[in-house]
Amino acid sequence: MTDEIDSIFPEDIRCLLRTNDIPSLQQVLDTDRIREECTTKRTYLECEMQKVYTEIERQKAILRKLEARHADKMRELDSCSLILSPIRRILPELLAEIFRHCLPSDGIPSLDTAPLLLCQVCQLWKDVCIRDPRLWTRFVIKMSPDDVKDTAGDFLRDAEQWFERARDLSLSLHLDIRVSMPRGAFDVPLVNPNFLNAPIEKLAESSFFQQIARLEVNGNDMCAVPSLIPQNNQFDRLETLRLSFRHGFIASHESQRSFQNAPCLRHLSIASAGRRPIPISIFPWHQLTNLYLSHCLGSRTFASILPQCRNLQKAIVHLMDEFPSMEPPVRADVTTLPQLMELSITFSDSGTPFIFANVVMPSLFFLALGSSLPDSLIGIGNRRRLLFKYEDWQPYLYHQLGNLQKLSITKTRTFDFQDFLSLLHSTPSICELEIILQWTLAELDNLFMHLTDLVKESDSLPLLRCLRISCPTAFSQSHSGSPVSGIEEVADNFSELVRYLHVNSSNRPHSIQSINLIAPTEYWTSFFHELGDILKPYIQSGLVLSTEIKIPLDREILGYSFGVLN
Repeated sequence: MTDEIDSIFPEDIRCLLRTNDIPSLQQVLDTDRIREECTTKRTYLECEMQKVYTEIERQKAILRKLEARHADKMRELDSCSLILSPIRRILPELLAEIFRHCLPSDGIPSLDTAPLLLCQVCQLWKDVCIRDPRLWTRFVIKMSPDDVKDTAGDFLRDAEQWFERARDLSLSLHLDIRVSMPRGAFDVPLVNPNFLNAPIEKLAESSFFQQIARLEVNGNDMCAVPSLIPQNNQFDRLETLRLSFRHGFIASHESQRSFQNAPCLRHLSIASAGRRPIPISIFPWHQLTNLYLSHCLGSRTFASILPQCRNLQKAIVHLMDEFPSMEPPVRADVTTLPQLMELSITFSDSGTPFIFANVVMPSLFFLALGSSLPDSLIGIGNRRRLLFKYEDWQPYLYHQLGNLQKLSITKTRTFDFQDFLSLLHSTPSICELEIILQWTLAELDNLFMHLTDLVKESDSLPLLRCLRISCPTAFSQSHSGSPVSGIEEVADNFSELVRYLHVNSSNRPHSIQSINLIAPTEYWTSFFHELGDILKPYIQSGLVLSTEIKIPLDREILGYSFGVLN
């Protein structure tokens, strides 16, 4: 700043800048002259600066044009990379196979999921999707009350357009009817549910219906099930039928329609939360290979259809309560189920053993028995107290379990210790044993001691390799956060059992290889640690010990999953 001032003002004026002296007349005139010269020079400099700014803007415009040209060239280069992208070299057949794995599990049509989403990527992908009929074989129809009244025709039209691309392949249709209707006493609808019949009958008479190989129906009231059956009662390709309903199977008994003319039907799944019996006459039991029934049949009804199931290979059955509990009549003729290999049955009726009267299952290798009798009914009558009574089951089922390889028992308080041990005597060939308990800690300890005595004295369970013990209900006596007393003793008794199961001898050619323990509360953590320390030598020699804390979501389910068969 000072140097610039020195270059503009003479010495006499510069002195005035450092003092408060009064300038002379000549100094005033010189200062005015210098200021005018500076103003003229400033104007010139401003003009020069404006020229510089103009040149800067021009250069910026040139730079923007160059950057745009650079971006265009980069896009061209990227386009070349896209042309050389590996996905362009994938064969359409392989691309279609990849698209199949993109299909949603629920099958609900949406622009946000495959195959409709894939059709929006490019013309090639759209052509591949449309040409591959396998991408269009599954369709889901969800009906609400307004949909049923106003847009049932739209559902049918959409389904026809969808399945048209599947051409002649077998189809899968999932019908979800969630119609809320007011209900009165005894869970009976206050309105006539048959208003669903009309749109469903149109669906059954559609052009694609005879191609359906898998039919799933979920709803509140399955009154419309007969309407799903075409007028000619013919299902040429139907292989799997899955019905799930909430309030019961309310169907017109006057209907003459049935699934008897479904020659390919092999898999049948029926689940009911309403605990109402199903009309058994509409199903072809004689040709089924896989069967799942949940709370839609009682013991007597199931006993009547079992002789018809001669081709059955796998069955999961949860029987309804039947009051009063009466024994079904004993069959005079022997029924053989030569292909039945897996059987899981849950019941709460003392007449259940008589279901297997004169029923022979020579191929049975997996058996699961469970009791769903609530604790509140345990003391009602002698016949309902011990549902696993060995004397009742031995003549009908236990005597033919010599070749059984897998056994699962849901053991409640309705099962006596001695009956359980007698059952193990009847199954010398089992390799895998699962016990689902609902006992106190003392009863669990008693179980381990009884099993140890059984193995030690008679060399029972010679082929046992896998043992799984699960406690689906919390039976800890402590609710204050302190560990359950006596848990160390239980660990000692269990390790004693493992020691005898781990011994190789002439009577026990295979030692136990896997133990899985599932407990419901964190109080069992100390038990697992104690057990791990005790069994450490066996673990080092190859024994697989797995433990798990699992709190059940539903305390009333005492055993098996309610999932349907695949």
